[in-house]
Amino acid sequence: MEFNEKALEVFKKELEKTGNEAVKLEVVQTEENNSLNVDLKKIEEGDRVIDKDGLKIIIDVESEVMLTDIIFEADEEGNISMSYAQPSCSGSCSGCCGC
Repeated sequence: MEFNEKALEVFKKELEKTGNEAVKLEVVQTEENNSLNVDLKKIEEGDRVIDKDGLKIIIDVESEVMLTDIIFEADEEGNISMSYAQPSCSGSCSGCCGC
């Protein structure tokens, strides 16, 4: 999971503004698709918290694997977008990386 500098700044400002301590990221799976819930909240006992450049992130164990390749970016206006990191080609390409 990666954040560009602007995304870190936006999340940190929102936490400060709302009086919360962490960003909670949770992947919700349904039969049709997966969605990502992003919430600002206080840290509770038992929460699994990681630190990304000073940003505290609450992550549940089931979502952690799905969040590994996610990149959060924000533009100059503070609009946050999310994308998946492209797998790197190892030279013996099976076509999965699109090269």
